Amino acid sequence: MAQVASSPVKTDDKVEPLQRKFHGCSTIKEYELMGKLGEGTFGEVHKARSRRTGAIVAMKKILMHNEKDGFPITALREIKLLKMLSHVNVLKLEEMAIERNKGEGRKKAILYMVTPYMDHDLSGLLENPGVQFSEPQIKCYMLQLLEGLRYLHDSHILHRDMKAANLLINNKGILQIADFGLARHYDEPVPQPGRGNGEAKRDYTTLVVTRWYRPPELLLQLRRYTPAIDMWGVGCVFGEMFKRKPILGGTSDLNQAHIIFDLVGSPTEDNMPGWSQLPGCEGVKSFAARQGNLSIVFKDQSPEAIELLSELLKLDWRKRINAIDAIRHKYFRTAPLPARPEDIPWFEDSHELDRRKFREKKSALPPAPAGGTVGTGADGHWTGSGPPNGGPWMNGYSNADRQRGGGHTQDRGPPGTVPPPPPRSYDNNRPPQAYHDQRGPPPPAGGPPPARRPAWQQRPPDGQHRPFVTEGYPSDTLPDGMRHPLPHPMGDGGRHHLPRPPNGALRGPPNVDTYIPSYGPDDRPSRVRDDRPPRDDRPRRGDRPPTRERDEGMPRDDRGRRGSRDYRDREMPNGHVDGIIPHQQEKNLPGGGNWVVQKFGGTSVGKFAVKIAEDIVQAGLSENRIAVVCSARSTYTKSEGTTNRLLRAAREAEKSHSRNYDAIVETIRLDHIQAAKETVKSAEILAEYTRDVDTECDSLVKILESAQHLTEVTRRTEDLIISKGEKLSCRFMTALLQDRGVDAAFVDLSDVIHFNLSKGLDESFYRKLAVALAEEVYACGDKVPVITGYFGNVPGGLLNEIGRGYTDLCAALVAVGIKASELQVWKEVDGIFTADPRKVPTARLLPAVTPSEAAELTFYGSEVIHPFTMEQVIRERIPIRIKNVMNPRNSGTVIFPDAIEEINPRNPLHDPRRFRVRSSSNLSQHARPKRPTAVTIKHHIVVMNVHSRRKTRSHGFLAGIFATLDKWHLSVDLVSSSEVHVSMALHSEVTLFSGGGVEELKIQDEDLRGAVEDLEEYGSVDLVPDMAIVSLVGKQLKNMVGISGKFFSTLGENNINIEMISQGASEINISCVIEKREADRALNIVHTNLFTFLE
Repeated sequence: MAQVASSPVKTDDKVEPLQRKFHGCSTIKEYELMGKLGEGTFGEVHKARSRRTGAIVAMKKILMHNEKDGFPITALREIKLLKMLSHVNVLKLEEMAIERNKGEGRKKAILYMVTPYMDHDLSGLLENPGVQFSEPQIKCYMLQLLEGLRYLHDSHILHRDMKAANLLINNKGILQIADFGLARHYDEPVPQPGRGNGEAKRDYTTLVVTRWYRPPELLLQLRRYTPAIDMWGVGCVFGEMFKRKPILGGTSDLNQAHIIFDLVGSPTEDNMPGWSQLPGCEGVKSFAARQGNLSIVFKDQSPEAIELLSELLKLDWRKRINAIDAIRHKYFRTAPLPARPEDIPWFEDSHELDRRKFREKKSALPPAPAGGTVGTGADGHWTGSGPPNGGPWMNGYSNADRQRGGGHTQDRGPPGTVPPPPPRSYDNNRPPQAYHDQRGPPPPAGGPPPARRPAWQQRPPDGQHRPFVTEGYPSDTLPDGMRHPLPHPMGDGGRHHLPRPPNGALRGPPNVDTYIPSYGPDDRPSRVRDDRPPRDDRPRRGDRPPTRERDEGMPRDDRGRRGSRDYRDREMPNGHVDGIIPHQQEKNLPGGGNWVVQKFGGTSVGKFAVKIAEDIVQAGLSENRIAVVCSARSTYTKSEGTTNRLLRAAREAEKSHSRNYDAIVETIRLDHIQAAKETVKSAEILAEYTRDVDTECDSLVKILESAQHLTEVTRRTEDLIISKGEKLSCRFMTALLQDRGVDAAFVDLSDVIHFNLSKGLDESFYRKLAVALAEEVYACGDKVPVITGYFGNVPGGLLNEIGRGYTDLCAALVAVGIKASELQVWKEVDGIFTADPRKVPTARLLPAVTPSEAAELTFYGSEVIHPFTMEQVIRERIPIRIKNVMNPRNSGTVIFPDAIEEINPRNPLHDPRRFRVRSSSNLSQHARPKRPTAVTIKHHIVVMNVHSRRKTRSHGFLAGIFATLDKWHLSVDLVSSSEVHVSMALHSEVTLFSGGGVEELKIQDEDLRGAVEDLEEYGSVDLVPDMAIVSLVGKQLKNMVGISGKFFSTLGENNINIEMISQGASEINISCVIEKREADRALNIVHTNLFTFLE
């Protein structure tokens, strides 16, 4: 979040920013345009200042050349993807801005995309004659580019226009990937370490990627391409940073292929299998054979650089290196090591329009002075391309130099700010004597002193080099004398530390929206917010009174919690609070409270185990005590997850004379061992973990053999089989944490239930279980407990009684037992959105929802968290936070009740009041919320209509119908009824029908067939298949006058027919049934009219 300028910002009297109609959509009046940065086919980019915050932003104006053509598809695609993505190296879409002139009738509004301002694009920097890239700087930019691209590919996104002009860089040294107009979702499995980029099974268009960065397979018209096309673009950018110009600048497609083959060699069946069968190969078959001259063209570069470049520019797209392997390439581990982003110097702004100025200056550059390229000449006049005295750009002060002084580069004079720079040997103007007293004697003649040199020229003594490193490389993999001191989010997770600058020293000007901290070797890393200016009146941490003294006299709730945690400070437009539960800022003593329970799903453990260990658990230990709960590991497809494999093994064990389960167990064994070999570096920890895996798998085989001998898998046996998945997953995570220096302990809950279960699974059972789970956690002492989601012998079977969500329930009960301050559920999404962001590009993240809203969203198709699991923690007033394992810095969405008095102890998710009053005065008290909380879609719906043939009492008619449905185990999602007619929406994930058209459809499901036959005794029955439920959800929905009419009229105006209507008894949802084929269109229409532009 950008820091607000200290000086007051003038605000247009006509703008009322605090009364916005939609958070995420503003008007152009809220911004002050400051000049054009560039333009393209469908948009032009302006620099602007927010009148609300003073932050500098970039605004991309979407041009409508021909309104009859509609909204440009490239812009729509870019908006959709940027709203889905969230990564430090991917450009963030802050909001949309609308410009509508009232005097132009019904002319369509002009839209702007608002993003953080980035000072440069890479192409502009390369064309700037005053900028010189060093190899550490190139390595820093390359690592960030590869990290961003790995995130995109892990998210199934192909960028399809990778080039230097689409890589933006700010003056903090952060690189971000931009321009997603040609990007699209990729349907195939994501790249895996050591396996290249895989194969595609479907066709994509070849009209992508700018020619100079287009890979040879696209030139030859390959349509089934993979993420390898982006990696070729990375190779072109890599070479361009060395040569300072595009390395493959063809004038036509044929000429482009000619230049490529000159550089990397001609295609053959050995280096590019199948090239001669591609549709576009005929034009290049006549080319003379070439050997390639890559090593000659880049002869000035290191062998490691040439090797990485050749891997990126490999002709065979199947074997071209992927982003994961490129990050781990030895090029980034050899001297000189990558620079840190904050050590990269500031440069003059370099954008598309600035490049024209650079081209004009190239032919008329002044001669450099004798001592270097910048400074004061013999006549005393400034001769460099930057401002005198090391201003905020060019090769003067680096960011780190600026930050050490505790202020911006403009600050001069007073202690604690940046002093005048030390003089060069050829400078005539000497600094005051006080400066030498502060910094030591003047530097000797012969060149700039270390503090004025660029980052790559500042050579610390051996063993103190400060590199920028990426994940996966401990310090023992570096050359002798070099170590990894950087706790960067793409670094070593905080294993080594640097001295921490004073408070505020790392904060940049308002247009810089992030920073990367560094810490001292003996300091615990402390979380500092960068979205507020430093407070000079605040006492130093050591001078503040102890926590208990500060809290004395503060109000507390029924659990004894301090009144400072008031979650109702500031309301959002949808009636919720904004930023209501900040992350904890303190760490209690060992063995004390302030626990946070982190639950990780199987897919997260399978795909992002290293990130979990380093960036989430290890980083979080600086603030809280952490308990980790893990589900069984899943691979990149959920059907091949460990739990599903174990269930298949159980089914195989029921077959006599079959040992097919042996192969399944062996697959599980090898999968877990291979995962550890790729991530665990310690041979000792790896060997111990391998023995544990072998022991668990051998035990599993014995259980399966016993079940086969009995020709039956009982519920108890099934629980024992699936428990192996959580045990293996938690052992893996324990080994990974120990390898990263975290003292972790494996906690097996198989035998945790040792109390009387005579009353079954009632409330007393869960209370006792929470206490037992807390005892297991406390037994770990000061170690980090890694807890299996499976918790013992439950009557009736854990899987049968609780279902596949038992790991979430386990995490909830652990949080209750240890009185945690927060339960974090980590997923692969940023939190709960106003709609599915994969289908609605304007969906926004909700900072908070109530438990009842979360329960409704889960029921109507949005997978949040099971209501029963929520009940356990909400009853104890423990907040639940949904977070993204791929984006740990995002605050996510928190689930918490609005007030203590609203909690019903028996049913915490529902309003406890028995009577409610409806009156105009009552509604006026709640008139402020103008929008629902979210809209969601539920698929696989069948509408069943039952019309009575005889006159019966309504209650008898309905009683008979629902008794029949209960008999056949059919659940009803929605009901609309009269005295003799009832319509019901039934949901089922299994296939209910077989056949083609309506005339050929037959009921396939036995339960549905039996229910229809029984219901025909009450009257005629008809079924309407292929339907979907659209639901509006919001706690204040019942108080929004006219919202139902707006909802239904919006669908009607867009020719979407409504089959049935229902409002839930909770009064926080309004639902209707529509045709399935209209579901996605309805979702977008409703979101646009009721969320984005609702008056």
